[in-house]
Amino acid sequence: AAQKQSEIDKAKKAQEEAKRAQEEALRRQAESDSAKESSGGGSSGSSSGSSNGYASASSYSGSGSKGQQIANYACQFIGNPYVPGGTSLTEGADCSGFTQSVMANFGISIPRTAGAQSVGGRAVSLSNIQPGDLLFYSGSGDYGIGHVTMYIGNGQVVHASTSRTGIIVSDIGYRTPCAARSYID
Repeated sequence: AAQKQSEIDKAKKAQEEAKRAQEEALRRQAESDSAKESSGGGSSGSSSGSSNGYASASSYSGSGSKGQQIANYACQFIGNPYVPGGTSLTEGADCSGFTQSVMANFGISIPRTAGAQSVGGRAVSLSNIQPGDLLFYSGSGDYGIGHVTMYIGNGQVVHASTSRTGIIVSDIGYRTPCAARSYID
C-alpha cells in the first residue's frame, strides 16, 4: 500500500511539474507574441537555433530509452499551435500530424491519420504503455478513432489538442483511451 501511494504521489508531482512547465511555456509565448507586436513584427533576417521559448525536454525526466527520447522531443513543442491538417511542429499540426512529425524525426514512418495510426505498429496493453507509445481516443474518424496522443510517462500524454489550446500535456484519462500502439523497435 505504501508503494502504491508513493507511485500516486510521484504521478501527482510529475503532473504538477508538467502543468507548471506548460503554464510557463504559454506565458513565454504570450510575452514573445507581445514583443513581436510592439516591435512591429519586423525580422532581422537572421535565424537562430536557440530555444523556442517552450518547455524544454529536460523538464521531463525519464530514462534514456528511445521511447523516452521521443516523448522528451515531443514535449519541446508544447505551446505551439494546433492547425487542422497541419504537420509542422513549429507552425502548427493536428493530432496525427503532430505524432507523425515527431516520429519522423527519429526515422519512424507512420501513417498520416489517427485512424490509420491506430492499426499500424504493434498493439500495446493500456496497462503497459511506455513513453513514446501512441494512445487513441474514440471518435468519428477512420476505424472509429477521433484523436491520437503520445504517452510521455507519469500518467500523462502530449498532444495537439484544439485550435484554442494548441499542443498541450493532459492526464491520460482526460478522455477514455480506447487503444494504444507502439511504433518503437
